[in-house]
Amino acid sequence: MVLLSKLEETLLVDGRGFDLSTNCYPGVIPPQGFNYLAQFRLDPFPMFTYEIEGMEIERSVFMIHGENNTVIHYELRKNNRSELPKNLRLEIRPLIAFRDYHNTTHENSAIDPAVQELSGLASVTPYQGLPTLHLAHNAIDLRKTGDW
Repeated sequence: MVLLSKLEETLLVDGRGFDLSTNCYPGVIPPQGFNYLAQFRLDPFPMFTYEIEGMEIERSVFMIHGENNTVIHYELRKNNRSELPKNLRLEIRPLIAFRDYHNTTHENSAIDPAVQELSGLASVTPYQGLPTLHLAHNAIDLRKTGDW
């Protein structure tokens, strides 16, 4: 069962957006976050290093052995600017799936758009009888858009 398809990530630097994500569709590649990818390595786990506006952002992805968890960690590793931007944010949009990995999901009215919020935790159970997806975070704010 696939609960989460992917995360769409955008770094916002003083109001300007820089997409870190990349999608490949027939004939088109939007967004093109690969343009900012400076390095990728697998050891000890997948680590992506992006260079944007004199800053180096690292995203690491790993799974905890014996648990049904995936950790995605973002870190500002280097700043070659004289100072950090006044407004620096990372916007992360989870694209949920809740489907068998052999199938696709189409827009439907059966989905429950509710998001349960606790401090540092957002949880969704879009379909009755399926597991709940928990997203632990240290976000300043959480916006519930429910876009399809």
